[in-house]
Amino acid sequence: MEDKIHQTYRLQYLKNHVLPRPIDESTYSVISQMIYSNYLDIVSSLQSDDQFLGELFSKLQDPSLSVEKKREGIEFLQEFCSVSKNIQENKPIFFR
Repeated sequence: MEDKIHQTYRLQYLKNHVLPRPIDESTYSVISQMIYSNYLDIVSSLQSDDQFLGELFSKLQDPSLSVEKKREGIEFLQEFCSVSKNIQENKPIFFR
């Protein structure tokens, strides 16, 4: 799953920063579809993994955990919720 998360980050960076102008519509659509598909896989996998979510929440409540690690966990949860919300709306944007 970690590899899929990294792949999705790279695809987003490629789509938004490297290729925004020289890219044609079909390539843009393919990259967007790959990102959306990866998001579906990531959200489905993490939502069904009770152990992962349980460990994440217990770590966030651990007083011995550093502030930086707690911040990273909260940022992860924010991104996870944002992606989940976009998937639930079922409105992937494939075209500019």
